[in-house]
Amino acid sequence: MSDIESFVKDELGKAVLSNLKRIYVGGNNNKKGRDYENFFQLFKAFELASQDIDHEKHLLSCQELAFIDDICHWDLENSIKYNFQAKNSSGSAADWTSEITLRCKRQTILDTKFHKVAKSKNYLLVSCEKKRINNLKKVPVKLNKLNTCIFFPYCQNLVELLDQTNLKHHISTLIENDDPSQIDYAANLILGVLQGRSSKDIKSIFEQACSTAHPNVFIKFRNNSSFNSKIPEWIEQIVTTSSNNTTYRLKSGRVYLSIGTGIEVSASLDLILQVPESKYQEIINTKDLAMLFMSLTSEELNSIDTSLDSSPLGGA
Repeated sequence: MSDIESFVKDELGKAVLSNLKRIYVGGNNNKKGRDYENFFQLFKAFELASQDIDHEKHLLSCQELAFIDDICHWDLENSIKYNFQAKNSSGSAADWTSEITLRCKRQTILDTKFHKVAKSKNYLLVSCEKKRINNLKKVPVKLNKLNTCIFFPYCQNLVELLDQTNLKHHISTLIENDDPSQIDYAANLILGVLQGRSSKDIKSIFEQACSTAHPNVFIKFRNNSSFNSKIPEWIEQIVTTSSNNTTYRLKSGRVYLSIGTGIEVSASLDLILQVPESKYQEIINTKDLAMLFMSLTSEELNSIDTSLDSSPLGGA
């Protein structure tokens, strides 16, 4: 018997422990609604990652041994545990019932007395806005400060999720890019990391994605020396000696080349630093340099397409 099971047995009784085990088995066997939960967890990961917080002290987990068990957010900075019970339904299955009330009460006991957090907040997550409004009337007054019902849309694919939530904004904030293909790529990278059931802190989630990402689009979580590097001298020499109408700048791990005609091209600094000396010595003017940048960007996009094709959503 695990420590948590022993606690529930001693604190709440054998019957409640049996109920807890049934909830856990039911959650593990519940195929229906899994995509709904996965997309909500994906949304929470990016929502938290885009905030100015200590990402090592914010954890996400799913299907815990708990009374409110589908998705959990551990805020270790403020000693708060957020628990979400997901109900992708507009019918009675998504109603706030006396059972939900009881599970919230028991979850609060588990969180405060066993997990030792200062505050336990529980949410019934529903995919129907009308259901949310009706449920709010059913939450007991004594509980509604820390227990409530919230809405999150059911989306059949990533495209719908990006359109119907703020996910696109959170992703573009992290990668400092609003290109649709890069946003899709970033979302699929994190979705792949989240497939495991173990609890992970936000920093680890994104660093794991960074370690397998080629290219690595997560500006905020990069941990490589190239991100802090300067523009290579050979680029500076080409621009300064061959044209007075071309400027260059480094921003968010990309080098931008702006030509006087209004054209701007960019390339990843990571890829630029990999260009062999024999190749860049052949470049004699800004036109050749711009062609190199476009070639590198094409390689980058091809890599993104390949990653999307093999992603959990198949580039949805």
